[in-house]
Amino acid sequence: MTITGKDGVATVCVAAAVALYGFWSNGMPLFGLTGPRAVAVAVLVLGVAACTSARSHLATVYGAGDEPRPPLPYVVLVSVTGLATLVAGAIALIGGNVVALAVLAGGIVVLWVLATVRHLMSGDAPRPSVGSGRPHPGRS
Repeated sequence: MTITGKDGVATVCVAAAVALYGFWSNGMPLFGLTGPRAVAVAVLVLGVAACTSARSHLATVYGAGDEPRPPLPYVVLVSVTGLATLVAGAIALIGGNVVALAVLAGGIVVLWVLATVRHLMSGDAPRPSVGSGRPHPGRS
């Protein structure tokens, strides 16, 4: 894989989540989000948007496509990090816990870094989508 427009969308979502959390944690709430629960909702929504912006990459990681799967340690690392981030998000959302909110924001960044580095290091060209106008190999 290489960096795609979907990675750009994920980057914008993560940057927005980090900015929102950063401003809030420094006493400058944006968009009227003053409490930790409200910020947790916004950060969680942006994190989910970042993850789902590249659903095809997620399918590759978990072996749903016909592309080679990443090494098992990578899959375990992103799975554990994702679960910890999700649990932190739930705790921040339900309990208004500021430490859990920090873990949520940090976990989103860690997941984004892991995915982006994997995309950069894999070096494979993205596959053309159906109807891209490119002929199928082996067909004339």
